[in-house]
Amino acid sequence: MKGQLISSGSFANINHETWKYNGEHIHVMKVTGPINRAHRVPFYYLTLKNNPSSDYFIILDNQRGHEDDFSYDDMITISDILLEAGIKRIYGAIITRESGYENILKLARAVAKLKTLESHTVYCENMTAAENFIHARIEKAIKNR
Repeated sequence: MKGQLISSGSFANINHETWKYNGEHIHVMKVTGPINRAHRVPFYYLTLKNNPSSDYFIILDNQRGHEDDFSYDDMITISDILLEAGIKRIYGAIITRESGYENILKLARAVAKLKTLESHTVYCENMTAAENFIHARIEKAIKNR
């Protein structure tokens, strides 16, 4: 990962890192076991405490294909947490082997639109593609300010 590692740790079934890159933070959530809302919420609260802008950059790494329970209600909850923290735009790269994850992304985009949260989230095949997507989005966000 390009940038400077500024924090890392773990929660139940999640290892996380935050990297500083061009003044922004990239939050990496590596899934180590089945996850659901109870696993996600502490990650978002932690990473939002020091997020430097109204843009939120995240890589969700579930290359091992652990069960990921992410319902409509969970998406509403996470969107509300992001909005309450002042986030206006989320840029995400999801790495997973789950073939149905594209449907989850479509629903997440619809929820974001409903909540007036601008979302640019894509499915990636590997960490390199995810990093390239996030780095390009940071560069674009900086130019558009």
